Amino acid sequence: MNRIILHQFWNRRRRNIWIFLELLLAGYFLWMVLDPICVLTADRMIPRGYDPEGIYRLNLGVYDETSGLYYQAADDNDDVRARQFQLIMKELTSCPEVASAALGTSSCFPNSNSWDGNRLLAPDSSEVKIQVYTYYQVDGNDPAGVLGLKDALTGDSLRLPSTFFRSDGQIAISEQLARKLFGTPEAVGRKVGYNGRAVEVAGVFRDIKQFDARQPVPLALMSQPLWRVSKTIVWQSILFRLKPEVDAGAFRDRFEREVVPRINQGNFYYAGLKSFADYSREATFEAGITSKLRLNYGLAAFALICIFMGLFGTFWMHAVDRRSELGVLRSLGASRGAVAGRFYFEVWLLVTLAFLLVLLAVFHYVRSEGLGPVMQQTFRTKAFLPDPAYWQNRLWARFAVVSAVTYVLMLVLSFVAVWFPVRRAVALPPADALREE
Repeated sequence: MNRIILHQFWNRRRRNIWIFLELLLAGYFLWMVLDPICVLTADRMIPRGYDPEGIYRLNLGVYDETSGLYYQAADDNDDVRARQFQLIMKELTSCPEVASAALGTSSCFPNSNSWDGNRLLAPDSSEVKIQVYTYYQVDGNDPAGVLGLKDALTGDSLRLPSTFFRSDGQIAISEQLARKLFGTPEAVGRKVGYNGRAVEVAGVFRDIKQFDARQPVPLALMSQPLWRVSKTIVWQSILFRLKPEVDAGAFRDRFEREVVPRINQGNFYYAGLKSFADYSREATFEAGITSKLRLNYGLAAFALICIFMGLFGTFWMHAVDRRSELGVLRSLGASRGAVAGRFYFEVWLLVTLAFLLVLLAVFHYVRSEGLGPVMQQTFRTKAFLPDPAYWQNRLWARFAVVSAVTYVLMLVLSFVAVWFPVRRAVALPPADALREE
């Protein structure tokens, strides 16, 4: 039976040539459009490594010499600012709705618009580029609790030792960083070089992503004395997590009514709360990922519509021209399913042959040009090499995945496109179809 279908397919090659050429062009275009969609989607599907639900950043403003009567010159010094930050942290941690709070630099949380990078010296003397979250040595500081970090080995909540916020000699690192440094996540108690001195690994946590639409990078948590807190409030971050059962709207109302007057310390004043979800949306939009996805979704839809319309029109005409053939087959006892199967086999053959040629063209392009990053890397991430643990960073794994997705989409849409013409053709009674003979 297949030999007969192949013979008929060859005899109708002139009719099929135009749809074949359209499949070639649309398939190549679709592959190129789906590549960034697959990569960006895969990056977004990587677990965040932290739970953003219920996390907020307390935004403060600061009065300066230009603020008139609001400015208090006596409070404009490092010691007073440090005490005021301690008081603000105490107010936060004493709120019954707050589970934990953290005070750090402006770059100490995911999706921040600030970045702090450095290098660690591994035991084999090689340098490893890292991102750093720095927190201040203040009572009640609990960044692991705020971010919901998990221990890399046990999966339990990460508990930093009490000594972590009493000296500069300890560091907590991500699992990815531990593997780069030591080849294993079992790194607690081991030493690494940082800024010319040895620091001890106090904890290893599961990887977290700085940007929700990006991949994780090697990350370290460190502490520094509170006296280093900057005069400029924009360089500080006060973070806190609400308890799971707390109503966020009710908390905000009570917070602004009862807690804010006690937070307005010296030259600092309350400037609102901002959720981690807001930071995530802003970071994704500013990086161009949202617009990139929208553009490629639109282009992919255009390519699929072209395939659909081409196959629908072609097989509509095929079904009309071949009514007599269908009538003969039905009169000889062929079932509707068997007749429809002939059409679907032709569609599969047409799409597969076209896609094989598309693959040859894409393969040549990939071998000669390679597949670069989907998004241009910014200063924040250009120092980090792509992690081969993710398939989207391995050339031929990425080629295989995108090719499979492209082929399945083309095939499924092609079957959908010919479903109605085929259904209409096989539903025609044999006697009516034979009148065409």
